[in-house]
Formats: sequence, structure tokens, C-alpha cells
Amino acid sequence: MNLVKKVSLVITSIAVIGSISAANADKLDDVINRGTLNCGVVFDFPPMGYTDKDNKPAGFDVDYCNDLAKAIGVKSNVINLTWEIEFLH
Repeated sequence: MNLVKKVSLVITSIAVIGSISAANADKLDDVINRGTLNCGVVFDFPPMGYTDKDNKPAGFDVDYCNDLAKAIGVKSNVINLTWEIEFLH
């Protein structure tokens, strides 16, 4: 690979990484400004997600959502998702 191709590859890689980082920063700002982190969890997939004896969300995914929300200083909102997939015809 000649030098021009290598330099082009490096410049393109930097541009892509920069745009991804900027997009993620915007989404994080949206979450912080909203004050709530919405997390979708499938409740019929223990130990990742389930409802406890009091019918409250529980599991690794719920804990992760709560910990992440606490770390960025917002509330967590756990949303019950299903495995169903709809195909458009």
C-alpha cells in the first residue's frame, strides 16, 4: 500500500471515529438534559431481567441501568420489552 493510500485511510478513520464520538456525546447530553435514562429490559430472561416477588423489575440489566443512571446523575426508567419481532411486508 503506498503512502497516499495509508494517509487517506488514517484520515478517513479519524473522521469516522470523530463523528461517532460526537453523535454519542449528543445522545448523552439528551439523557442528562431529560433527567431520565430509559432502558429496555426483557423481563422473561432471568438472570438478565425478571420481576421479583413484589412484581418489581430485577436482574443484571436492571441493576446495570440503575447503576449507570446513578453514575451520570439521572433517574432510571426500566421499560419492559418482549421478544416479539414484527416483519413489515
